Amino acid sequence: MSIVSIAKSAYKALPSIKTVKRAVKTVPSILFEDGADVLVRGARDSFKAGIKNNLSIKKALLKGIKEGGGNLALNVAKKTRTSGSVFSRIFSSIKSTPKDLIAATKGGATAAKAAGKSGILGGLKGLGKGFWSKMPLIGNLMLIGFELPNIFKATKEQGVGQGVAEVAKAGVRLTGASIGAAVGSMAFGPIGGFIGWGLGEWLTSKVIGKSYSEKVAEAEEKQAEAMALLQQQQPQVVQNSHQYNPAFSGVGNMNDFLTNSMSNPYSNDLMMQNMNFNTIA
Repeated sequence: MSIVSIAKSAYKALPSIKTVKRAVKTVPSILFEDGADVLVRGARDSFKAGIKNNLSIKKALLKGIKEGGGNLALNVAKKTRTSGSVFSRIFSSIKSTPKDLIAATKGGATAAKAAGKSGILGGLKGLGKGFWSKMPLIGNLMLIGFELPNIFKATKEQGVGQGVAEVAKAGVRLTGASIGAAVGSMAFGPIGGFIGWGLGEWLTSKVIGKSYSEKVAEAEEKQAEAMALLQQQQPQVVQNSHQYNPAFSGVGNMNDFLTNSMSNPYSNDLMMQNMNFNTIA
């Protein structure tokens, strides 16, 4: 296969400009609204219909993703016409969050009391539902806050280009996490949503790679390990020959000689040491 044919195949595999623009417009809805639920629900329904119509799994899946994305684009356009831009809707949702959580708590307590159950437990249940309904907004805003130091560091040390790349990476990871949460919650409820969120974030991070701060930390760790290994491999200088050892020093031996000689004048005379003085006497 020639280089030209490879380039043509790669170009055909790229998404169209229209698709990219639609994705950019819908990503904020996925991150901060119910866009992920709309996307997943539309893809699921289309996939089931495709299987029912005897399509292969691959074709049904591609059809589902395409139609799910189309449903999301229509949903975002409808909200924009009726409620303003996505950013104005996000700001309004943030502003109404405390009031919505209080209303959800009161509603849960009232429903529990009407059913003859504990109002406190019902209120907690209602608070949980209210919090979960705001989860895409609250959770992703918190995570964006955690990502800001990494983005600022990348921009400061490597320039605006690296900062933009880190923004794009964070957006992809959060989008994958939001879609994973939608899939998990649709299948297993809130617990499945939390699990799906973590799984989606993990999978997308494996695709796009580590963040700038993670790469810097990893490089510093490897450098520290290399320095420690180098220090361990350096030969140790043995200085025993330069250290004073009285057991082998000339001074120590001379002192022993003088002491023995003074206490025993025959200490160095082998012949006299072998003689029995009692016998001589």
